[in-house]
Amino acid sequence: MKLYKIITVFTIFIEFSFLFCSKAIASQEEASFLEYVASQYVLAQFKGKIDDDQKIITKAATLDPRRNYGGKCPNYLTAQLQGNEIKPTSIVKIVCNDPKNKYTVLVPVEVIKQQKVLIASRDLNKGEVISNADLNLDYIDESKVLDTAINDSYVLVGSKVKKNIKAGSQIRDGNICVVCKGEKVNIAAQSGGLTLKTTGLALEDGSMNDFIKIKNIKTGKTIIAMVVGPNSVLISL
Repeated sequence: MKLYKIITVFTIFIEFSFLFCSKAIASQEEASFLEYVASQYVLAQFKGKIDDDQKIITKAATLDPRRNYGGKCPNYLTAQLQGNEIKPTSIVKIVCNDPKNKYTVLVPVEVIKQQKVLIASRDLNKGEVISNADLNLDYIDESKVLDTAINDSYVLVGSKVKKNIKAGSQIRDGNICVVCKGEKVNIAAQSGGLTLKTTGLALEDGSMNDFIKIKNIKTGKTIIAMVVGPNSVLISL
């Protein structure tokens, strides 16, 4: 008799545990599903509205997996943004309009806007000349993009490092010289449709579009020329 009671109690315990676990698993699936719906809904609002060098990441808040959310609500589920515009943290209202099982869930979604930038692929030391292998493309938060960062590989490749640059860092305009003082440069002189070329010596550092002093090696004269690329300057006659 006692053995029968023990077996019965144990059986009831197993059945109860199974039901509890099944509900817990179902709730976790529902929570994850609703998080996904909210995240994808916000992401869809950016379709066709961002540039090729931008990326949007959405992260839904973690919903309580212990709550019964009412199921996935096939054919009756709708999503709507709370408010008139997308904010860094937006609220998505998910509604199940199933007549037999209506429910509403509000899901906060973090919105991260990223920008494609050029970064150093390794530590770059003062005096080194930057090559293509020294650059990587990466996406970072828009708020962290530096106004002084250079994102044109044409400008960077062939430029010389003036200040040490750590791997993974954006390359600031002031950390390099496109034309460096004391080094030879190619001078292009334009007059109408005619272009003449010669060599010169940079008398000062220069970044893109800077006007700097150049000494013409052939004539010994000092001229003012515009930096147009690594070790290249342009003057108009």
